Amino acid sequence: MPRHVLAIDQTDCTLYELYRTVRTTSPVGFRVASSARWNLLENGTRPPGWTSADAAGHAILPGLLRREEVVRGRIDHALRVTFARAARAYVAPGNHFGSYQDDSYLPYGAKLRLRATYPETGYSAEARVLIRALKRYGLMFADQGSNGYVTGTSDPGFAALISEINQGGAAGRIPLAEFDVIDTGNAVCGWSTPNCF
Repeated sequence: MPRHVLAIDQTDCTLYELYRTVRTTSPVGFRVASSARWNLLENGTRPPGWTSADAAGHAILPGLLRREEVVRGRIDHALRVTFARAARAYVAPGNHFGSYQDDSYLPYGAKLRLRATYPETGYSAEARVLIRALKRYGLMFADQGSNGYVTGTSDPGFAALISEINQGGAAGRIPLAEFDVIDTGNAVCGWSTPNCF
């Protein structure tokens, strides 16, 4: 099972993100499959073709749903989302290809936004905070995983909200059909086809 580790060095504002992390005893430390270092004082991206601890090549931390944002009643950024399959293509700010030479799948970096007309009635106050963020900032396709899975920090306080959104609360689960894919320009494709987005 993939294990992500995120750590911030506050002395120099550097974010370290690790993928498939396993603690080792000899030597003492960690073994990882992929890692990325991000300068939090810059708004940079990885070079084209580079992955990170996120398959799309993004930094993970900025796209996570955080408990403190929900509690304050406002989320000011797009959230990272996973889908089971990714096209062998990417759009900015993605930098890395998915696996499938099939343009019926989304490319990494694709952005989706919940339709403004989606009703908020019947949802809890916390769920409405999330719904409003999905309408304004939307989702960014970051990695392969469960279809439509919005990722957040590990916080037990999220249990009720995650259950309401993913399993369907009183108002029901938010259907993926209620999201529009936002056109973000030409995709960089990893195969030759006239239909590559």
